[in-house]
Amino acid sequence: MDPERRSSVRIKKTLELQYLSEIEPGSSSWVMGISRDISETGMCFTSDKSFFQRQMIRIRIKFPFNPFDWVELTARCVNIKGLSVGIYIVHVEFLELQNKQKQAIREYLEWVAKKDQESK
Repeated sequence: MDPERRSSVRIKKTLELQYLSEIEPGSSSWVMGISRDISETGMCFTSDKSFFQRQMIRIRIKFPFNPFDWVELTARCVNIKGLSVGIYIVHVEFLELQNKQKQAIREYLEWVAKKDQESK
């Protein structure tokens, strides 16, 4: 079993997301993806594109309690594993989050924890 490297709690929930594989002037090809888990400091998602470690990735996340807005942020690839032919598991850490971005992620984590508690 891999040791936990995140400094914050992660939750295993799927979220709709979009990503740009590289941060380049004029690049606008957003690709749809699905998260596998998320924490206040990073996330894991599946991709049909391979990334390299330390590659910068622009990500937009859509939270279910606010389905009309995307939270856009910058992340860095910290690990990537091939799941099957042409499918990769990408682990990223969030970089330079602004207070509004941190708050949106924190609110989502709290929302999930409350829903999980209510269902017990």
